Amino acid sequence: MNAKAPRHSFLKAKPMSKFITIFVAILILTMGGVTFLLFGQKPDIETDDAAASAAGVLVETVELSEFNKPITIEFDGEATTFRVITVGAEVAGRIEEKSLKARSGHFVKKGDVLFKIDDREYQLKVNRQQAQLEQIDAEISSLNIDLDNLATLITISKEDQKLQQNNLDRTQKLFERQATSETARDEAIGKELVARNNLQKLKNDLSSRKQTKAVTEARQKVEAAVLKQAELDLARCLITAPIAGRVADDQIEEGNFAAIGQTLVHISDSSQMEVRCQLQASELAWIWKQQSEQLKKLAEKLPDSTPVVRIDPIEILPVPCTIVYEFAGIETSWEGVLTRFEGSGMNRETRTFPARILVENPQKTTSRRVAAGPVSVTPPTLLSGMFVSVRIPLQFKKPLLSVPVEAVRPGGKMWLNDNGKIKILDVTVAKVIHSKALLQPSPSLKVGDRVVTSPLAAVAEGMLVRESSGQQEESSSESNKDKDEVQP
Repeated sequence: MNAKAPRHSFLKAKPMSKFITIFVAILILTMGGVTFLLFGQKPDIETDDAAASAAGVLVETVELSEFNKPITIEFDGEATTFRVITVGAEVAGRIEEKSLKARSGHFVKKGDVLFKIDDREYQLKVNRQQAQLEQIDAEISSLNIDLDNLATLITISKEDQKLQQNNLDRTQKLFERQATSETARDEAIGKELVARNNLQKLKNDLSSRKQTKAVTEARQKVEAAVLKQAELDLARCLITAPIAGRVADDQIEEGNFAAIGQTLVHISDSSQMEVRCQLQASELAWIWKQQSEQLKKLAEKLPDSTPVVRIDPIEILPVPCTIVYEFAGIETSWEGVLTRFEGSGMNRETRTFPARILVENPQKTTSRRVAAGPVSVTPPTLLSGMFVSVRIPLQFKKPLLSVPVEAVRPGGKMWLNDNGKIKILDVTVAKVIHSKALLQPSPSLKVGDRVVTSPLAAVAEGMLVRESSGQQEESSSESNKDKDEVQP
């Protein structure tokens, strides 16, 4: 009896289960119907009435404002050394001493001793040349004495020759009066000839000694030049820094033999620095535009008959710029000048114009905090290898026009609210600064024009538009605010 009891209970519970299932199904159908009635209706589409269509589409506009502040173009660059000097051995010899300053990384001043080459051989050459010059000096002194003696003998010989000439004249007169013999006359003639011959010999000897002295003096100059060369070689045994800078690398050690012309160290000049950069064609166009205005001003100052001649067709005037390096939230800047292009023109691979910016005083820095950082670090100088930003402010004679970026439509189009009608214009965007688009001046644009900024599904020339008076006042206040903004 106990085994049959559960089966009897199951038969009694089965009708109750069917009732619950039917109830749940009816409840689900009811909820679905209610949901359909509430959310399944097609929404009513609002339509503009005839009055609204006649008044025009409601749009948002802004006032076209003037932008007369400098434009800053910014591009990247890499700081590099202005020049690297190669210090080599000018004489051959063994490195006797090497200064600690001659090792890589040390800063040296102009004139600091870097190396000393064994100079004993060069000192011997100097001593030998000095001895030879002393010997030549002695020879010249001896020749001077001989010349003085010959001059004295010539003076005496001239007096003797004069006496013999007088004696010959007297004898000749006596012979003409037959007061003396022919033998006495011939003897007087012989003595006069001997005196004249002695005088001529002394003169010849004097000329020969003078020539010998001239040759000796010329040899003295040659030996003096050799002595100077020997002294120069001796001085070159002491190798000093030709400029102030940092030793980039050293390539020889103490005890090694250095040949003539062998590289010993490279010194990086730290007095000036350069920034190597690549200018895009659009960036260079801005610079050339400003340069053309500067050349026009220069031509106006010159007389009418003096044309401005440019030998280099791509030569640029010095362009002031700012070099910026940011690290740990600190922005450090230096003053530089864009001075020249690098190479012959446009780079074929990058399609850019390589240029060089000269930083004349890399130690003169200006810093300011631009973001939160763990430490305050300011580089003491512009270092080679720094990746920096270059900012060039440009100011033009004609101001640009400023509108929000969203006011410029695809394809360079812009919509104006011209007395309640859409006017579609083609514009040229000169530059985008943050949320502002700077437009080139155009005869069809003027300050104060209302520019449509709200999106429209379909736009046609002459379409009717309208804007609320409150929105006009707001746009006017925003325009005045834009005039007071600081140029980034």
